[in-house]
Amino acid sequence: MFYVEMMRARNALVVSAAILVVLAGIALAMLAIWPDHLRVTSYNEQGAFELIGWLAALLTAIVATFFAISLAAENNEHLEIAWTKPISRTMYAAGIFVVDVASLAVIFCVAAGLAYGVVSAYVGGPVHLTFDGANTWRVARFALFPVAWFGVGQAMTSGVRGAWAAAVAGLSWPVAELMSVLAVRPFNATWHTIFSILNLPNPIGYFPFWEFDDSGQSALREFFGYGMTIDTLALAALAVLGVVIALARWRRLEA
Repeated sequence: MFYVEMMRARNALVVSAAILVVLAGIALAMLAIWPDHLRVTSYNEQGAFELIGWLAALLTAIVATFFAISLAAENNEHLEIAWTKPISRTMYAAGIFVVDVASLAVIFCVAAGLAYGVVSAYVGGPVHLTFDGANTWRVARFALFPVAWFGVGQAMTSGVRGAWAAAVAGLSWPVAELMSVLAVRPFNATWHTIFSILNLPNPIGYFPFWEFDDSGQSALREFFGYGMTIDTLALAALAVLGVVIALARWRRLEA
């Protein structure tokens, strides 16, 4: 039933894993070439923990951009075939989503493992990871960021023909970055409100791109998110809402 999507996901997993291994190899090669300059002699374990999660989340979110056009790919001159499946449109789309999200989970784990190895190499030994209550929320936020990106991407592209979906997904990153900047610029109250509202469905607005400190004491804390708990729940809500919108658009498509 979902053989095509599973093959597509398998190919994406192989390519993504290969790219991650190459990136990790480059990082380790740089350390081997310039050990005196790149070796970290003193580090904060909590900062290392957050760096590992941040890298895994960001890299997986980039891959999620590719998976976010999986429904649109069905609308690339062969939608009639999809409609012949002996299953409802909703269940067919849901099955594709399950395959995609499972693939993203695998990529996140691979990225986190490679990031852990690279960071451990740079600090000269295995990094101790503490999974207390706060870090559990951080892990949830790291893991949900790619899923939120996937959901928003599906909402934007599920009603678009495959030929245009890649362009929409590709432009989503610079547009999201621009909106996250505009939302915090010192405009007058009217424009600030407008940009803040437009930025609400932006996953970047709930993810600490510019720092690793979530304590609330950082000078940059005011420029993104609403605190770790709200950010995490917001990312989960974006993922769910994005999928719901995508399903609604998918059901309305005509071959």
